[in-house]
Amino acid sequence: MTPVYPSPRTVSHLLYAVSLSSPLLSHLPSLFILAYLLPQTYQASLRINYALNIDCSRTYPDISTPSLVRALNICDIAFDALFDDTKHLVATGVHADIAHRKAIASSRDELSRVSDRAALRVSALTSWLKVPNPLSYGGQDDDSENRIYKLLLHAVSPDNDSIVNGLPNWHYFATSRHKFSESLFHMSAPFRPSPPKAPVLRNGSFLPVLKVAHRSLARLRNSPNKDEQQKFIVDVLSLSLRLLKISFFPAPKPKTGSAGAPNSKPIFNSWGHLGNADQTISSIGNPSSLAPRPAVPPEDVAFNNAIASDRNADWSANSLTLKKLISFLSKTSLPKDFSRPSLSNVHYVDATYDWVRLNYDGTKPLHHLALLVAIIVASSLLPNLFMPSQSKPLFLNANSPDDVRKVFDDMDWLSKPKKGMSDRAVFISMFTTFIIALYEHDSPLRRHMDSTPRHGLGDPWTAKHCQLFLPLSPFPSLLIFPFSSREGRHLHQPHPSWRRMG
Repeated sequence: MTPVYPSPRTVSHLLYAVSLSSPLLSHLPSLFILAYLLPQTYQASLRINYALNIDCSRTYPDISTPSLVRALNICDIAFDALFDDTKHLVATGVHADIAHRKAIASSRDELSRVSDRAALRVSALTSWLKVPNPLSYGGQDDDSENRIYKLLLHAVSPDNDSIVNGLPNWHYFATSRHKFSESLFHMSAPFRPSPPKAPVLRNGSFLPVLKVAHRSLARLRNSPNKDEQQKFIVDVLSLSLRLLKISFFPAPKPKTGSAGAPNSKPIFNSWGHLGNADQTISSIGNPSSLAPRPAVPPEDVAFNNAIASDRNADWSANSLTLKKLISFLSKTSLPKDFSRPSLSNVHYVDATYDWVRLNYDGTKPLHHLALLVAIIVASSLLPNLFMPSQSKPLFLNANSPDDVRKVFDDMDWLSKPKKGMSDRAVFISMFTTFIIALYEHDSPLRRHMDSTPRHGLGDPWTAKHCQLFLPLSPFPSLLIFPFSSREGRHLHQPHPSWRRMG
C-alpha cells in the first residue's frame, strides 16, 4: 500500500500553528513544501505541541477545565488523521472494486448494470469524502448532510440488494467506546505496543499521530501511577469518541474456516460499530434478517437498524410515545434534544444541568430510570394546573410529609395555559436532571444541600423548579420522599417544607 499523505486540512492546521509561533510567516510557500516533506510524526508533534502550549479556541460541550480541553484538542488532531486514513481506504477500495466488477462482467447487460451502479457509488463516495466527520451517522433528517451513514453505505454496496443488510460485518466487530479506546492505547504505547490492527492502516498517518498524542496526554497527566495515567488517557479517548460522534470504524475481513490469527488489516467493505455497552456482550440480534416493509427504502431500513442497535447513536426523545419507547430502551446516551432550560444565573443551579449532561451514564439503573420516567411524564402527563403564585406561606407550618401533602390537597390550583408548557424537551431535561442530581452525592445540587444549614434545595432552585414539578403528583412524592427518608434528615428539620421539597 502506498503511504497516505497528509490532507490539505492537516497541512493547513500545521501551518497555522507554525505561523503563530514563528517569524517564518512570510515564507508560506516554502512551508507548504516543508510540510509535505516532513515525516508525519513531526507534523503531528508540531500541531500537538501547539495544542499543549497555546490556548485552543475550540470548545467542547460542558467541558470547561483547561487541561481537559487541551487533552480533547490533542485527540481531535489524532482523530483527524483517522478520518483522512479512512477516506483514503474507502476511496481506494471502492474504485478498485468497481474496476474489478467491470472487468469480470460476463455480458453487456451485466456490464451496464455494474456501470449504472458504479455511477451511484462514485456520487455517494464523492459526497461522503467531503464531510468533516465521515464516521458519524449524520442527522436523521434528509437535509442533514444527506445522512453520512447512507452515503457510505451506497458507496461500499456493490448492488441494491445488499443495501438493506447495512454495512458488512456490522455486529461481528461491534465493540464499546471504552474497549476501542483501550485498543488504541495499547497500539500507541511507548513501550511494547501491541501490533497495529483495525482501524489502523500500517502505512497510514493515524498511528504515528496517535503515538505522539499518547505521549502528550501522558505528559499532560504527569502521574507516577501508571494505572492512573492509563485510565486518564483511555477516558479522554473515549470522551473524544463521544464528543466527535465517532460511531463506527473500518474493520478487517472476518476469519472463517481456517486456523491462525484473526485478520487485523482494515478493508473498505467491513465495518464495526461502537454502540456496545461496556463490560457486556451485545445481545441484540442481527437486524439485517428483518424483512423491510415495501414502502420503506432499503437504505432507510439499514440506517434505522444501525441506529437501533447502537446504544450510543444520536436519538430524539421529544416526539416519543409510550408505544415507541420500547425501541429506545437500550440507549445509554442522552437524547440529542436534551436541552438545558433558560439560565438562572445562579451557579449551583446552572452547574447542576452541566454536571448531569457530562456525567450521565445510561448503564447505571438510576440514570436510565430517571430518563425513562422523564420521558413518560413528558409524553403523557404534562401539567395544566399550577400552584398559585403566593403559595409559599401555605407551607410555613408543614413540617412532615403528611402536612405537605395536605397543603397540596387543599390548595386552589390555577390553570395557566402557556406555550412553553407544551415543550416536552424542557420537561425531559428538568425531570432527569432533578432526579439524578438528588441521588448523586457529587452533583452541585447535593453539594449545595449538604453545605447549607437547613440542607434544603434553596430559593433559586425552588423558584425555578417548583412550579413545574409539584403539580405532577404523585411523581415528585415518589421520587423525593424515599430519598429524604433514607438520608434521615431532609424532612425532619423544623423549617418550611416548601424549601426542602423544591
